Amino acid sequence: MALAGRYASVLATDASDRMIAEATAHPRVRYAVTDYTTGLEPHSVGIVTVAQALHWLDLDALIREARRVLVPDGLLAAWCYSRCRVSPEVDAVFDHFI
Repeated sequence: MALAGRYASVLATDASDRMIAEATAHPRVRYAVTDYTTGLEPHSVGIVTVAQALHWLDLDALIREARRVLVPDGLLAAWCYSRCRVSPEVDAVFDHFI
């Protein structure tokens, strides 16, 4: 719900109708069961987010739709809920941004 507090309108999607049914209602959030076709207008979105789900997604399809709907200089942001470790070299880069 934090995004809904910052943006006038949020579209939350999931491929699972069961996940959407569990979502918390919010006046600024519209929920939709969909794949990678959002139906949003081209270049109409400032940010596309993926929380704790990137490993489940078809990255090519996600990036294609994100490029289609994002405004110039729009942002694709993906995050997870826990901090993972990969290797000292990768961890150092990751730690820099945390």
